[in-house]
Amino acid sequence: MPLTAQKQAPAVTFDEIRALVRNDLPSLPAYVSAEGFDGLRNWLAAAQNKAQPSIRHPRLALFASGGDIQAAAATLTPMAQEANADLQVYELGSESADLTEHEAAHALCYGMMAVQPGVDLLAVAALSPSGMAITSDPFDALLKHGTLEIAAIAGAMIAARLARIPVLVEGDGAKAAAALLEALNPGGASHGRDVQDIVAGSAKLPAGGQSALAIALLKVLAKA
Repeated sequence: MPLTAQKQAPAVTFDEIRALVRNDLPSLPAYVSAEGFDGLRNWLAAAQNKAQPSIRHPRLALFASGGDIQAAAATLTPMAQEANADLQVYELGSESADLTEHEAAHALCYGMMAVQPGVDLLAVAALSPSGMAITSDPFDALLKHGTLEIAAIAGAMIAARLARIPVLVEGDGAKAAAALLEALNPGGASHGRDVQDIVAGSAKLPAGGQSALAIALLKVLAKA
């Protein structure tokens, strides 16, 4: 069953988050890049730092700062169940036109809560279509053009990297979060993979739907 979480996260500053991303993210081991299933298997193994990847507890995390959250969860639930994935819906509340550093940093920390012990594959998506152009100052871009959803997804991706968990990136909001990490630390989002690289042609599904399909495929792949 989906869970709508409430915001509970400690206060941090952008400087602390910047230092974490630049100094503490573990590097991915070198792996052979290849096309098709071999390439996906190699990426999974590298992201998990294992010789053979395993997917036993995938999580589909949907971040929402507006929209019909219950309807979105109800739509995704059968798809998550089909993929045997844990669906979590994280409610971020409403946001102002321009984010403050406190709001964005709080959302970043809140997003980290999506990574819990036992999770070995994380898929992230925003309920509302959202994206932003990354500038030379990614946090400045986040405050001026980003959303709470983007900030929270960035936090989830940071926590996943620290825990050696591969991430499926779905939609413009998640891509913007990945770009933010890359701007802070080149290679900082290399544990993430665009779901459209895995399940091309499924863009008309609801937010999180592409990830549900990709999870099902990757679970089979990991057992091969």
